[in-house]
Amino acid sequence: MHARKIPVEDIFQGPKLNHGFIDTQELESVQLRENIYTSDLINLIQDVPGVIAVRNVLLTKYNDNGDTVPGYTNLRWSMSIALKHKPVLSINKSKIVFYKNNFPFLATYAEIKDTLKLLRAAKERDKLKGSQDDLQVQAGNYYELDAYYSVQYELPQTYGIGEAGLPATALPLRKAQAKQLKAYFLFYDQLLAGFFSQLQNAGKLLSVEEIKQTYFTKYLSDIKDIGPVYKTDGGSNILLEQLLSNQDSTVASTNFEWKKLFEDEEIFEDRRNRFLDHLLARFAESFNDYVLMMYTIDFTDNTATAVTAEELIDNKIAFLQDYATISYERGKAFNYFPLTDANTINETELWDTDNVSGLEKRVSRLGGIKNYYRRFLSCIKLIEVQEVEEQVIAERQQPA
Repeated sequence: MHARKIPVEDIFQGPKLNHGFIDTQELESVQLRENIYTSDLINLIQDVPGVIAVRNVLLTKYNDNGDTVPGYTNLRWSMSIALKHKPVLSINKSKIVFYKNNFPFLATYAEIKDTLKLLRAAKERDKLKGSQDDLQVQAGNYYELDAYYSVQYELPQTYGIGEAGLPATALPLRKAQAKQLKAYFLFYDQLLAGFFSQLQNAGKLLSVEEIKQTYFTKYLSDIKDIGPVYKTDGGSNILLEQLLSNQDSTVASTNFEWKKLFEDEEIFEDRRNRFLDHLLARFAESFNDYVLMMYTIDFTDNTATAVTAEELIDNKIAFLQDYATISYERGKAFNYFPLTDANTINETELWDTDNVSGLEKRVSRLGGIKNYYRRFLSCIKLIEVQEVEEQVIAERQQPA
């Protein structure tokens, strides 16, 4: 079908078949046989390896009740087929006489049936050999999106800031002018390089990975004679290179120069939350109600503190990471009788496990509860509860 240049969406049109595909145009143009000729059958039989000759072939037609059709018994030359009918070989009503060295004999029916099964299985195996269930995905060429080619190299060589640079005989004033022009174009280079770097890391923005920034950029060091343009700390260390070596916008970051130049923790948390809101919206989910209701309560001094943006990010990520489970287990209940392979109750699945209902998992993630395992919420130990239960049972068993 691919060799015929048929698109994939057209190949999979129509009902699901047990094997292969059917060309719609070929199917529409197919005409059922109106006649069966014994000469055609003889040619097909003689093509079978081991068959030397065919002495005779007789055709008989049967109706739906298994009775012979009058006028269609032991036909020697041909047999007509009714409209919208297909001829099918009836093994039970057929008689095959084999000859070997001119002596006839009747083969055992069970042996013939086993031989046919073996031949058909071998044919099916050869037909499916090397087949694949999925279409081959064409391998693409990886392109490094943040690879940047300076705009300075696009200018004519007469400017002296391209790959060729200035001639050795250039005066100091001419060299200073070239550096000044390089510094001017460096603002555009840095801006464009940041755009490409942002495009390279776009996948991280729309993911649940632990990222430290939502703005990305890179240090341009491969531009010819660009080193003297950058400001240093008085030595050999370039300040911009040091700043961009630790791109971190989180609260714990100590790279304050990066935060002032690109994004601080407030901007990062706002953008990160909005990216996560976009991912949640793809599943028709929202944390708006959760944000309005979520507070951390301190019972010692009866104070309530609103959830921080950092905690909100962690809770949204945890919700998205567990969304596959939350989604397909949304109607699943607590399993009261988890069984082992030996059909005995698996007691290890009854306590301190994730054997909880799907609704509990969903509510826990929406409520910022990290541990939704079936467990005690207080510090009471399980052994103490068991002792209380045993005491209650003993009291109930005492006679009144």
